[in-house]
Amino acid sequence: MKQSSESFFVPDVPIQNSSEDLFSFSPFAKRVASHLMSFRGSESFVVGVSGSWGSGKTSLLHLLEEQFTEQSRTKTVDSKPILIWYSPWLIGNRSALLADFLLFICSRLEKDTRFANWVFKYFIRFRKRYWDYRNFRKYAKAISERDKSTNLFKSMTNSIGVPVLSDIWSFLKSCLNVITLKSDVADLDELRKSASIALMKQKKRIFAFLDDIDRLEPEEIIAVFRLVRSTAQLPNITYFLSFDASQIIEILRNHPSATDSSFTDKIIQLTVRVPPIGSKHLTSILQNRLIQILSLGSSNSSDDDSKAKRLAPVLRSISQLNVLKTPRDVNRLVNPLSLKVHEIEPTEASLGDNLLEAVIQNNFTNVHNWIAEYTELTQSESPPATHTETERLLIKQLENSCEQDGLQLSDLSGVLERLVPNINWSSYK
Repeated sequence: MKQSSESFFVPDVPIQNSSEDLFSFSPFAKRVASHLMSFRGSESFVVGVSGSWGSGKTSLLHLLEEQFTEQSRTKTVDSKPILIWYSPWLIGNRSALLADFLLFICSRLEKDTRFANWVFKYFIRFRKRYWDYRNFRKYAKAISERDKSTNLFKSMTNSIGVPVLSDIWSFLKSCLNVITLKSDVADLDELRKSASIALMKQKKRIFAFLDDIDRLEPEEIIAVFRLVRSTAQLPNITYFLSFDASQIIEILRNHPSATDSSFTDKIIQLTVRVPPIGSKHLTSILQNRLIQILSLGSSNSSDDDSKAKRLAPVLRSISQLNVLKTPRDVNRLVNPLSLKVHEIEPTEASLGDNLLEAVIQNNFTNVHNWIAEYTELTQSESPPATHTETERLLIKQLENSCEQDGLQLSDLSGVLERLVPNINWSSYK
């Protein structure tokens, strides 16, 4: 048995620039960036970047960022846009979210421009007072809840003979509960007004990227959309909100703030959909990665064209099943196969069988269970004879499994001929 010293795992991470672009997203990103760069108004603008999970939303955002940088190279320092990635995932409520966002914008303006006045000093003072209080209260509340449910702190202090500490802790908690923000730093309307003045004066366009909105909890999603829709409609800011629209609708289906499917339409002025990737293109990428795996793990010296021809029947069977829809689908097939290289020297035949098994396991649970049960049956007994009553019963069970998985038995003909060779499948095509 040969073991490869290399691995061909493909991390499921977004691309960072156009040099990594395998799916020709870059021209599309260039067109979108060019239109947005030509916008001369000072109003806030919201762009929704929509696509299914694994389709390349974050990759498209990185390509947009690259294009904004490239297209602003000839601009003066004072007119170059500011590009920021903001992650609001740990901010619990709308007021805190607004405060954190404004402070984040402020810090970037201080870093990217020479402009500084009393507004920024005001922000820094707000940050020091508000954030220290908030984080301390949040931590204390977490400890308080744990203490309430387990009485851990009191038990611990009593066990070491210092019961008075638990009383001190109770006193501290009561003090923390009455800590409030001072009025001179808690007025969010005033803070927003000051931010608007600062942004109008510096005149730079800010492109703010907020990714993976659909991975948040419902309340967090609502908080982010409210931030963008009303509270943070600040001048000279273009927001990019990345999400799967169908997931947002499903997550907020029973939320009182999202009464219908047009919830996002009330917030977003422009929807940019991730360009679709054809199944032929994805199949070609899969083929190239399979050839690379064979080259890593096999001593076979045949050229890539010969390997591609021998892999062609398997790839045709996969194309017929229509399971390759996003780059993530390719990665989910390639990574298990890379692991196989370390277990046994792969050939086109063995790699093809493992690939088909992975396709069935990832996409068709009921058919996969049927194959596993059939394999177990044939290993413990003699294979059922063709056209016997036993075989007809097995085929009926398989048809039911296909129906549950949304398939026709004929769709699986190429797969079953390889994975379940003991049955004469030509009779069922």
